Amino acid sequence: TRDDAVGEAFDKGAKLLGLGYPGGPVLDKLAQSGNDEFHRFPRAVLKNSPLDFSYSGLKTSLRVYLGSKTTNFIKDNLGDICASYQKAAIEVLVTKTILAAKKYDVKSVGVVGGVAANSLLRQWMEDEIKKLHKSRNRTFESGIYIRTRLKSLFLTKTWCRYKPIPDPR
Repeated sequence: TRDDAVGEAFDKGAKLLGLGYPGGPVLDKLAQSGNDEFHRFPRAVLKNSPLDFSYSGLKTSLRVYLGSKTTNFIKDNLGDICASYQKAAIEVLVTKTILAAKKYDVKSVGVVGGVAANSLLRQWMEDEIKKLHKSRNRTFESGIYIRTRLKSLFLTKTWCRYKPIPDPR
């Protein structure tokens, strides 16, 4: 991303909705009972950088949207608002990941960090990876494992220590 990670976008969105911190798990739970077509939040596409994206417009859009609604409206439609916001954030992440996987012919995709626990991300990413593997006549093995930030950082650091990454230059 050009700015915040998706987890930060969820945390900031949850804060705007009064859901507390960390916001991702609560937002995800509420979104499961909502209609993700309730409101169309923007999907940030940067014209000259097809793999880059930004969440700043999404967060601003949520703030403006909430500012135009009454407290009762927000309360009555909280699940729908959460589902719509979550879909906008996840759609861009999954779309750009699959685009990069196709462009660079990657063999596997890792979903790590706290956001890896997001139900929509896990399902949508798994569905798209299955389609990608099928289109390339490859088998698919479910490999989406939930890792907390600390475990992911530890595993990355350990792997780098024992298996140096070649300099791409």
